Amino acid sequence: MTQPVYFANTETEYAAGARLRLNTAEWTILSHINEHVAPVEPEDATNFDTRPYACARFLGMRERAQQARQHIPLEVAAFQQFSRQNVTCTPSLLDNKQEQQEDADRVPGGYIRTIVWNIVPGIRLEDACSNKVFWSLARKERDLIRDAFQRTLP
Repeated sequence: MTQPVYFANTETEYAAGARLRLNTAEWTILSHINEHVAPVEPEDATNFDTRPYACARFLGMRERAQQARQHIPLEVAAFQQFSRQNVTCTPSLLDNKQEQQEDADRVPGGYIRTIVWNIVPGIRLEDACSNKVFWSLARKERDLIRDAFQRTLP
């Protein structure tokens, strides 16, 4: 089964060697580390009170355009806060840019945000497919991680 294409030009736009101009600098993508697609079928889209982003491909262009709104994602707000406070156990936000989609794009008038952050040494507590590595650790190990995280906060 082939994965659905949500944004047609991502294979070239975000491929190794691609250059992106964001708010503070131009960045070159060195390699593709990982990606996770969670396909949703049309019948699944009706099971939600509010439609998730993955369901956007089943909606008409007008309905997608009506749902477009500008906001700062929680992840970006957290990156910004931790970077301002020089927290060392989380990635630092290096750059980001929000761009408005054109009329022919997937969500006309919607927004796409590109984020660049550094890599923090250590083990990932959640993998690329949202498997909860942290919760599979023994309670004692989880408590050690919590304590270490608390000690790094300002």
